[in-house]
Amino acid sequence: MAIKRQIWTNGLAYGSGGGHVKLLEKLCDWAKKRQIKPEELWNKMWLSKDNSGQTPCHKAAQRGKVELLEKLWEWAKELELKPEEFRDYVCFLRDTSGKTAWHMAAGRGNVDILEKLWDWAKELQLKAEELKDYVCLLKDSYGQTALHKAAGRGKVEVLEKLWV
Repeated sequence: MAIKRQIWTNGLAYGSGGGHVKLLEKLCDWAKKRQIKPEELWNKMWLSKDNSGQTPCHKAAQRGKVELLEKLWEWAKELELKPEEFRDYVCFLRDTSGKTAWHMAAGRGNVDILEKLWDWAKELQLKAEELKDYVCLLKDSYGQTALHKAAGRGKVEVLEKLWV
């Protein structure tokens, strides 16, 4: 059983890193066929981490994989994601260097990802001001916010998205 769990976690972490939506769909189907509880599927889907502490959301944000992020969101909606779970486990879950998906997307200039994260926050009726405080003030291990990441790369369009 432990080997199957490791295959699942590693497959999800590495599959998401490459943006392999089909692989992730197969893993999700496999989990459903084995009647894995929704809470466990949630933990496997969103919270599985690689050696850098990055989740599938981190990887999709960093690499600009909108399709992957949309698929993860679709699965999360099936699990009736609560606003606070989205805020705490999707938006602001940190990797080993303290970065969130917002840091990743901003640093790489992935405007589509930032738009998607904002859209989801609105859909879940998260308070815009609270979310902006998190996005604009949350620092990684190097003392940088998502705004710093965008500004450091001269990404004006990203700065505009962060201040939606």
